[in-house]
Amino acid sequence: MKQSSTLPSSSYPKPAIILHWYTGVFILFLFALGWYMVSIPKGVDPRGALFELHKSLGLIVTVLISLRIYWRITHRPPAYPPTMKAWECQVAKITHILLYIGMILMPVSGYLSNSFSGYQTIFFGYPLPEWGWKEPTLYSFFKSAHIQISIGFAILIGLHISAALKHLVIEKDGIMQRMLGEKK
Repeated sequence: MKQSSTLPSSSYPKPAIILHWYTGVFILFLFALGWYMVSIPKGVDPRGALFELHKSLGLIVTVLISLRIYWRITHRPPAYPPTMKAWECQVAKITHILLYIGMILMPVSGYLSNSFSGYQTIFFGYPLPEWGWKEPTLYSFFKSAHIQISIGFAILIGLHISAALKHLVIEKDGIMQRMLGEKK
């Protein structure tokens, strides 16, 4: 177990940090909202309003995710500290790739599910153009995909948070501080 208290020489740039934390908070809130709203029986208030809020916030997160992906493609992240083992770096890279895949598949599957549900997408009270039609088979497929992807995505997020806390509390190698904007 490494007890290095040194910080990496560079942190993530401010835009990456802002996109990371805003996206993360929105996603965690959407998970909580999504799991809560589906527990409310159909026809009972405030189920409809919560679904509308979930869809509206999901669209905002989709924009944030798009910006985040653009930023990630055009800006190389800081290198891992030399204290990290090669296998840890590889697991971190794979986990980040899977997190990005989850960030793409969640809103896509949710939007497609809604598109074939027979319900119009409402963005904070404003109806958006309808791209689909009521098709129970496609609705069921994309709804199931959205649920299954959310489970895998939640596990990945838990792994990501656990790893960040491990680096902060046990390893003390500065990995967490990079996403807080702290420098050596």
